[in-house]
Amino acid sequence: MFLQRSLGASLAGLVLVCLSLVPVRATAVGQLNELVPWPMMCAAIAGSSLDLVQTPGVAVSCTDCSGPVRYGVLALGDGTDAGASCAVLESPGTRPFIRIDTDNDHDLSDNPWLPCEMQVGARAYQWRVTVMVRFTSGGVVTRVPYRVGVYAEYSYETGKYDWYYAGYCYRQGSTSIEGSSYAVGVLNMTTTGTYGDLSKLLVAIDIDRDGVLDTLPGSPEVFGPGELLTLPTGTYRVSSVSNDGLTIQLDREGDPVPRPIIARGEPAPAFSTTDLDGNKLSVPDGSSWATVLVLVPQLGSSTQTGACTTCSGKDPSLRPGQILNAISGLGKKVTLVVVSGAPVTGGLALRGNSSVDVRVVYDPAINTLYRRLAGAFVIDRDGTIVAMDEFWSTIRCGEPFSGYTELRGFDIRGALVALLRH
Repeated sequence: MFLQRSLGASLAGLVLVCLSLVPVRATAVGQLNELVPWPMMCAAIAGSSLDLVQTPGVAVSCTDCSGPVRYGVLALGDGTDAGASCAVLESPGTRPFIRIDTDNDHDLSDNPWLPCEMQVGARAYQWRVTVMVRFTSGGVVTRVPYRVGVYAEYSYETGKYDWYYAGYCYRQGSTSIEGSSYAVGVLNMTTTGTYGDLSKLLVAIDIDRDGVLDTLPGSPEVFGPGELLTLPTGTYRVSSVSNDGLTIQLDREGDPVPRPIIARGEPAPAFSTTDLDGNKLSVPDGSSWATVLVLVPQLGSSTQTGACTTCSGKDPSLRPGQILNAISGLGKKVTLVVVSGAPVTGGLALRGNSSVDVRVVYDPAINTLYRRLAGAFVIDRDGTIVAMDEFWSTIRCGEPFSGYTELRGFDIRGALVALLRH
């Protein structure tokens, strides 16, 4: 997917920030500057469709554009000029080219035609560019660099390419809070390159102060929209971020509350709840030899039998049934706890005729505790995570790249068999 493939390049220029705090409800204001790549899949940024037309906008010049060219606008920044123009060239039998107004001067003629930077499918291509994005604040226009990914995939139905784009960089700096220095970054989960909408804002802060921001999903250093930042010095709320991402304000809310580390070998976050049959449930409970915890965004009554053994990636609601098929026969020593991210309606075929103890739960607090809507975990009787779905990131050809490794049914069965032997 585009979200898994598009990644940015880092721009230099770190500006150190000192946030001064005063007792009780202190306000901290800092300046962020460095543009840093954040793997798009990890940031949960959705790509936007790039709508193309046959003629450019009246304010855009492209004096040497010829051939089968179409034009569009990457919606970036704010104000009356929220966008960067582009042109795409699609010739039969050849790879497409794109031209992007990276300096945002409304003239495509001074920007070169770009061949694809990376082929990511049989007829799918990717480009990554830095665009100067315009922001308006207090009547003053600023221009800030922003990394953008563009993706094209050929449609055999229309005979043309479908085009998409997304921005995926965040602003980073260094903060001093109550005498301790922390790296901090902000990212907005939109394609517009703006940061001011707190309902879409992700914040990363270097809680362990190792000099590296862990931006992978589920990390204790990443905080979603509205979440309090829990530091060793206290809890803090993000009260505002400028639309260009260069200014952040934090308010101290209270005492520190440690976040659990969700990783193999670490204690699984414990919880107590009630299943859909009204029975109390605790994880871990000490009675089961092992627990398989599966989180799904939604559990549908017609998709719980796991009849499809290969399509869990297309329909996550099928995954619990597939896992149940894989671990059947291990007996009541194993508890399968399925947590639906949405209310469950209809019949519950998943719970019928199984040798495994199956418990179905709807409790949003569990998703908050595990910091995700989807995932699978194998937990031993002592409450330690012995296997789990894992996000990962690396550097390929100088660019950050991320992925997601999902436990397969036989992986989970193998982990359980190893536990049952001890």
